[in-house]
Amino acid sequence: MKINNNAFIARVDWNMTKSGNMTVFWRGAMQNYNNQGIPFLPGDVSEKTTVNFSKGMVLGWTWLVNNSNVNNFKWGYTRQSVGVVGNSNQPWIIFRELNDSNGSPNYFRSHNFQMPVNNIIDDFSSTHGRHTLQFGINFAWIRNPRQSQLGSFSDGITNADWVDTGGLSNSANSPLNPANAGYPAVDSSFTNSFDFPLIALLGAVTEVDASYNYTKSGAVLPQGAPVQRHFAADWYDFYVQDLDAFEGSPNFAL
Repeated sequence: MKINNNAFIARVDWNMTKSGNMTVFWRGAMQNYNNQGIPFLPGDVSEKTTVNFSKGMVLGWTWLVNNSNVNNFKWGYTRQSVGVVGNSNQPWIIFRELNDSNGSPNYFRSHNFQMPVNNIIDDFSSTHGRHTLQFGINFAWIRNPRQSQLGSFSDGITNADWVDTGGLSNSANSPLNPANAGYPAVDSSFTNSFDFPLIALLGAVTEVDASYNYTKSGAVLPQGAPVQRHFAADWYDFYVQDLDAFEGSPNFAL
């Protein structure tokens, strides 16, 4: 297993005027994360590699118009980008309890998502006597495209449980049953450990699980095609309030 986890952070501040009544700052951060898992067999690629290329930044502008009026503006942008790179993009035949572990196959399908978010905030304060008028906005736009191959393939399984009467160990019809052919009996606690490798050796695919995905128009996606989704959310907030400079509580707010 190999893990790379690099993070980068930077900030810049700028006084735009000699008087210092107008300042700008920029702050950014990004991550480069890569976690390579172990291979199923020596020399193979990793079963799965988890990657994270998330990043974000914010730009702020403060303008001291005069002793009574101040404007603060901020624009923020973050982009989550996380994915799992699997080791297979083909259908599989699963040899039960041979090329799977604890009921889970030793292959992984790729899937990923991104979530870019733009956020704009602006606040304006104006002081008059004992009152401070404040108003501002908070706008945001979120997008969330994603794609996945987790359910994009049908598969087959050499599952001995589907041929319980087909002649495997401890079955009444089995030639391996001591009552029929004189072979040594298989201990009941070892039945699965005997039957599953045997049916895999025979190449008998007794179970097929089909997976179908559809577009929003009802068309069937071909086998292996990733399922894509696009989600979005927007919000627009406004506020106005009169803050009593002496009492520290709003006389009215909207």
